Parts: sequence; structure tokens; C-alpha cells
Amino acid sequence: MQKTRFFNLCFDNKHIVFYCGASQDDIVQLVQLDRVVYEEEHLVPLSRIKSWNDKNNKIYCVAKETESNKVIAYIGMFPLKERTFMDALRIDFDETKITPDDIDCYEKSRMYYLYINSVVVAPEYKSNFLIYKNIFACFFEFVVDLTQDDIFISDACGRATSEEGIKQCKSFLRMQEVANDDKSGLRIFHAKLFPVSMRLPFDVGKKIHKLYTEKYACMA
Repeated sequence: MQKTRFFNLCFDNKHIVFYCGASQDDIVQLVQLDRVVYEEEHLVPLSRIKSWNDKNNKIYCVAKETESNKVIAYIGMFPLKERTFMDALRIDFDETKITPDDIDCYEKSRMYYLYINSVVVAPEYKSNFLIYKNIFACFFEFVVDLTQDDIFISDACGRATSEEGIKQCKSFLRMQEVANDDKSGLRIFHAKLFPVSMRLPFDVGKKIHKLYTEKYACMA
């Protein structure tokens, strides 16, 4: 698999790097960040997250302050087995119960179902649009990198309970709402990429649209 490019950003005299592929130290910090932003019922044990990352070490895009070695943001992006992905489109799906067996490994010339399970930004950076922009750009560049090995995403989905999460699914990922639950506030979003129907943001979004359109034409 092609190596994902790094992004670098200087902000308030801090140097921040964006990349795909979390280290063991990153995983520990991701869990610590989750404890800051999530309610107890949504937390996943460190051992479970380590087991996910051991199964596929390309399931997180990370933003880190280089001087302090502190993880300040991440995106979780799980290629799931089809049956588990379909379950993720249901209101009663519990992502904390995902096992390593539910996660796929990337192999050349295959299609995948991608589940965006988390987009987390540290509270001190939540008002900074550049952090969001670059963490999503890092994710989109990873999607482009996959195409170099003829690896494509056929469907993607995400779940959101906050206004911020809903905005991310709609604005950054350009997904369509397919289900909701008034009691919990949960809203489920889905996007089908063959044929690709949405226009993703940023220049890299245009590149994805072109690559996926060409791939679909070859398959037709």
C-alpha cells in the first residue's frame, strides 16, 4: 500500500503534523482524548482499540503537536465486513461491540465498506477550522492513496448525535441522512460512491470524484 503523505501546519507557534496510521502511543492518547469529549457509555476500552489497530493499522488519521507529542485530533475510519457495515446503518447498532473480526484489511484490487466511527478534536482546538480542514484533507488523501493499489470504497456511513457531528457528515463527508432516532438524537448518514454522486470539498475532493468516476466507467 502506498504511504500516506504528511500534512504540516503552524498555528500559534505550534507545529502540527497530520498523518494516517496511529502508533501504540497514539492509541493510548486517543483513548485519553475520548475520555475528555465522550460520555461514559460511548467509551471503548484501550485493549479493544489496540486490538482494532493491530488488525488494521490504517484505521486512524491523526493530528499531533510535534513539540509536545500530544494528539489533538483524529478520525476513525474502519473498513468493515459487509454484514457489520449493514448493521451500522441500524439505530440499535453498538459500535463499542466491534471486534477485530468485523474489521477488514486492505488488499489490492478490492472494494470496501467504510465506517467513519469518530471525528474528535481536543477542546482547545475545537474553534479552529484549520484543524478540521486538515484532518479531513488527510483522510481524503488517504482515500486517494488507496486508489494507487486499485482499492476503492463502495459505500461509507457515519453516525452522529451532536450538531457538530451532523455538520461533519453533511458538509465534509457529503453524506445523506438515512435514519434517525428522536429519543437519543442519533442520526445515521450514508454515501454510495459507485456511481459517485456527491462533490467532496477541497481540491483533493475533486481528485477523488475524478478517480472514482473513471473507475466506475471501467466497471460499467
